[in-house]
Amino acid sequence: MAIEMLQAAWMAVTASTIANCFRHASFGVSSGGCSEHSASEDLVAATNEGAAGDQAQASWDAPLDAGVVPDCDTFYTYVGADADAVTTEELTEEEIVRAVTGVHDDSDESVDSPEPNVGELGVPTPAQALDAADLLRRFFGAYEEGEEGLEIADAAERAVIRLKKTRQTSIKDFFSTK
Repeated sequence: MAIEMLQAAWMAVTASTIANCFRHASFGVSSGGCSEHSASEDLVAATNEGAAGDQAQASWDAPLDAGVVPDCDTFYTYVGADADAVTTEELTEEEIVRAVTGVHDDSDESVDSPEPNVGELGVPTPAQALDAADLLRRFFGAYEEGEEGLEIADAAERAVIRLKKTRQTSIKDFFSTK
């Protein structure tokens, strides 16, 4: 059903709708009329390119004849519209040398970007968690006012033991009869 609706919507689209979309996007429309680059210059460039230029010009004539693109735009202005767009990072000579040699000078790098996995600790094991609870118990036990800390250490130890006893469920557990 969705495919039929999509097909019906697409069939309802006219060439004027598409041209209007191009116009709204300011695609190929210049506010001051046509550019100074003329179609004759494009034809000269196409002749210099030979058969590939002829094929490109023939491909451009179809949307031009249909009125989809304005007369002042040419194939080569369309193709070269993003020729000056920066698409990759421009490296300095020092960055190229560092990339090739593999030598990194840490003095230039920002202090805000730490190395990955530096200072990151993995998940502690249950034994390490029990050792930490024991350490807290010894710390708070050394002070007379440490009763609240002892209760926290005891609660932490009970939680670790409870987690230690639980086991991960298996897919088979969901299908067992109870």
